[in-house]
Amino acid sequence: MRHIGQLKRLEVLDVGKTKIEQTGLIGDEGVKAIARGCRNLRSLDLCFCKSLTIASIRSITLLNLPYLTSLNLDYCDLGDDSCTAIGEDMRLKEVKVRGNKRVTDYGVV
Repeated sequence: MRHIGQLKRLEVLDVGKTKIEQTGLIGDEGVKAIARGCRNLRSLDLCFCKSLTIASIRSITLLNLPYLTSLNLDYCDLGDDSCTAIGEDMRLKEVKVRGNKRVTDYGVV
């Protein structure tokens, strides 16, 4: 993932439902590398990346990706704490968290 993090002008990254996602390479460190290096991202699709934790979400939402407007976290096995962190990021226009069984009404409100 550190190689993808070197793509400074990248605007759209979709690794969901890929062999990369299936290997578990997209975890906290991979997302941190993406957030540090791909500062022009407008859309990030990490669906089915089950190695993500709240640390991954925080590295995305703490203004590391200033142009990000679309975030897909479908089926990532996230919980309410991740939704709360996402909700603090007011620049996002589209957020997908379908299929995260640990997300309750509390996390969505």
